[in-house]
Amino acid sequence: AGEMPMHVTLYDADGDVRFQAITALSAMRSRLDSVQLGQLQDGARRLTQDERGDTRLEAQIIVENVVNHWAVQAGALALRAEFEAAEALFERAMAYSPRSKRGAFLFAQYCLQYGQPERGLGLLRDNGMLLDVPRLPTAPAVDGRVGDAEWRHGAMASGVHQLAARHFVAIPSK
Repeated sequence: AGEMPMHVTLYDADGDVRFQAITALSAMRSRLDSVQLGQLQDGARRLTQDERGDTRLEAQIIVENVVNHWAVQAGALALRAEFEAAEALFERAMAYSPRSKRGAFLFAQYCLQYGQPERGLGLLRDNGMLLDVPRLPTAPAVDGRVGDAEWRHGAMASGVHQLAARHFVAIPSK
């Protein structure tokens, strides 16, 4: 029998096999050829929706590393005034991982720095990283009761994430 391609295990029906496969392939990422690396990146993108939290996290780490790599390259292109190429690379990163908090933040930062402030603010707003705080009509009474009428015009923050120290994944805060 021929050797089974290693990426096939990323699609195995057994959750333990998928987890072990993504963990092992991630650990040996530097020894993969370009085809294998592409298969790992495609498999990881799919596994960000896996039923198992540990598999999802390992997949998100791989995906966010890809996004970060492209964002760093795009930043270097922008410094050389190659704006079309930089923007294309940011858009590639966002197409690869549309829910990437890091990708959205870095793309927004690029837009804010290079003359597209509305687009940058829109990216931040759309990805829950910008809170539009309205000016209250009157100063609220700070008395520990948030049900008071003057608070009804305030802004509500939800969906807070934290950036992990060891990788680029934004993890929902508990």
